[in-house]
Amino acid sequence: MKRCTTRLLGVTALLLATACGGESKPAEVKKEAEAPAPAKVEAPNKFKAEREAKAKAAEEAAANKIKQVDALTVLPAKLPKKLAVACEELNTSMDAFMVKWFPANWPMQKTKQLADMKESCIKGTIETAACQANALAAAPEELNKAVPDLLGKCIEKFGKK
Repeated sequence: MKRCTTRLLGVTALLLATACGGESKPAEVKKEAEAPAPAKVEAPNKFKAEREAKAKAAEEAAANKIKQVDALTVLPAKLPKKLAVACEELNTSMDAFMVKWFPANWPMQKTKQLADMKESCIKGTIETAACQANALAAAPEELNKAVPDLLGKCIEKFGKK
């Protein structure tokens, strides 16, 4: 038992001597404590950056769509002389547009849609109908769902005041 106690005292003395031995460690700790902490640079929030990027892309797409609609809603080089002829050209352009971009759904809706288009066209102006026909004929694929925008912009520009 004496031997075990001696060993325990020896190990304890060794640990205490090692732990309390050097003065350099507290000085290093003091230097670290006195040195100003480096400025924390927060990593940008990944989700916030993605959200802002999506919002910016949506704004740019909307602005691009408005520019394209404005560019397409112009009068053709030659205007028809009669409103009925302009409305017939509008129906032809609408039919070609819908066959081109929506071939599966258009045959089921064609008759009613074209009749409604002609009815509203007859109440308008030659300029409006010509603008609408021109816009539908020249519309690219990215504006295939912008028919109301195209038709409305022509009414806004060339409709009855």
